[in-house]
Amino acid sequence: MATFDIIIKNGRVADGSGRPSFPADVAIRGDRIEAVGKVDGQAARIIDATGKVVAPGFIDIHSHSEFILPLEKAPEILAPFIQQGITTLVTGNCGYSPAPVNPRTLEQMKSYTMFLKGEELSWKWTTFGEFLDHLERRGICMNMIPMVSHGAVRIHQVGFEGRRVTADEMETMKRLVRQACPRASSMPQASSRRRRRSWSWPAPLRGTTPSIPVTSVAPVRPSPPPPRR
Repeated sequence: MATFDIIIKNGRVADGSGRPSFPADVAIRGDRIEAVGKVDGQAARIIDATGKVVAPGFIDIHSHSEFILPLEKAPEILAPFIQQGITTLVTGNCGYSPAPVNPRTLEQMKSYTMFLKGEELSWKWTTFGEFLDHLERRGICMNMIPMVSHGAVRIHQVGFEGRRVTADEMETMKRLVRQACPRASSMPQASSRRRRRSWSWPAPLRGTTPSIPVTSVAPVRPSPPPPRR
């Protein structure tokens, strides 16, 4: 007889594939789901899910919690997300992300993001990759899908100056986006059936930075096929 760490029994499984939910047990060993269906086995812990739905963690597709995750109190502040079943955060929305950071315009960056923070961040990073490294060293309490934002990239170069960027400034902005791409989940927002990009654009700055040159350096990633129903 198979032995597992956890068996969730008698629940109704909604597996995220798009098909209707179905009654099933779920067997877990270590950090892997080993079986879904009628499970005959032993486990250190049996969870009776009668009358409940068993599902993968939910994804919050519009979060600003990247300004909370670096804080000591992040697990306490974000506990209500976990309690609602949310396990993954998509961050960098609305033109706000904590990186990249230019020490020359840091005070403007602090002002720009003031309302998103429970307390001031340490700002111990400059590049987008360094910000993610900082989170990894500290450890984070939730999964994160980070986007680099246009607002942070523009402030890095010109702060709050309401003008079009110069050619040199544009090249630097493109370099910052290019550097962030290997670590960020996705970049600039334009979508079609075959191609998908995601880019955070702050409304107050629309029209001051042409989007196409900046976003042209971001890789295009194919969209996954729609789930079968």
